[in-house]
Amino acid sequence: RFVEFFTGRFADAAEAGIPNFLQCSYAQALRRAKADHKLLMVYVHHEKESGMDDMCRAILCSPDVVSFLNTHWLVFGVSASSPEGRRVTAALRTWGRPMLCTLVHRNNTTVCIDRIP
Repeated sequence: RFVEFFTGRFADAAEAGIPNFLQCSYAQALRRAKADHKLLMVYVHHEKESGMDDMCRAILCSPDVVSFLNTHWLVFGVSASSPEGRRVTAALRTWGRPMLCTLVHRNNTTVCIDRIP
């Protein structure tokens, strides 16, 4: 559902398209990142926050970012207002807006190696 929302809102304005968001649950995204040996970027979208649309257009949909993410990473997005979004926010222990987190699987555990905020 998040992918449909993001595509509908930003795809037309995005010169290079949008990140290839995985269309699966957070748990499935974690398993896929582990299996594919790739970093996983998690994006939690806060629809009601001012500036979120501008951030998505200027950063997440910029040609360089889209190209880099789609080439080297797996990308998972979720709405903060959804049940899964609340679980992801709690699991990552971050409530800031916007929320981007880089996860890697190492030593049989998933670790957040960087996040905004």
